[in-house]
Amino acid sequence: TGAEAAAFRALIAHWTDYFHDSSRNGGLKADLVTSPDEVRQFSAFVSWAAWASVVDRPGAVESALFIAQSFPRRAAPGHEARQLLNTLLGGLFTSRLNANLREEHAYTYGANSLDLATRNWGAFAVMTSVRTDATGPALSEAFSEIRKAKDPTLGHPIANPEIELARVDLKQHLAATLSDASDVGERVEELFVQGLADDYLQKYPELLDAISPAAVLAEASHLDPDHSVIVVVGDQNAISKELAGQSLTVETAPDSLTD
Repeated sequence: TGAEAAAFRALIAHWTDYFHDSSRNGGLKADLVTSPDEVRQFSAFVSWAAWASVVDRPGAVESALFIAQSFPRRAAPGHEARQLLNTLLGGLFTSRLNANLREEHAYTYGANSLDLATRNWGAFAVMTSVRTDATGPALSEAFSEIRKAKDPTLGHPIANPEIELARVDLKQHLAATLSDASDVGERVEELFVQGLADDYLQKYPELLDAISPAAVLAEASHLDPDHSVIVVVGDQNAISKELAGQSLTVETAPDSLTD
């Protein structure tokens, strides 16, 4: 359709800029992909997920939602601030996403997010399962929370109390993952793989304490809901109209990816 063709051209422009500018792509080498043909091929490869890609499960009473985007890799400055951001957004029972989707709207039993940070790439992801009839509204509310975290002018700026709660949780999580020899071994492996200093874990609480709300907000600028990959596993016939109501074009995920 004309709309899909326009969206595909926009995708090519997005990925051209993405591979050119290392400040936008999580720390990949600048101009990693420069060939127009290669960018177009890459855009064609991922374009099936530029809309809401649905894995059809006829009769499903719930829809599993997965929203993901690129995010800075582990070595990019601001990692600990991004951890705080993720924790307050979707890493706690009291997080923004869970408070909205579970407590306020009763769409789900729980929603969470992940800040995935490896040596070579990073990603931010939101995951939940919601009632089938709440699929569209749940996606809308999830994106609303992401946008509010990114833009304080939307009425819900990141505040000190939620940062402090996230800070306490991360410190306690560190202590919990040093409780036995196998846990310690995994942490030491992480230090080696990520090229971190030997005393990183010792200084980790101090690093968290030094992070200001402004630093967390700065990392929130990496949130990019308009260029997220959306995958929905559910009853396509029941949710297609809801997704269309969120201005999302529904594409059925290829069988080769779901077998």
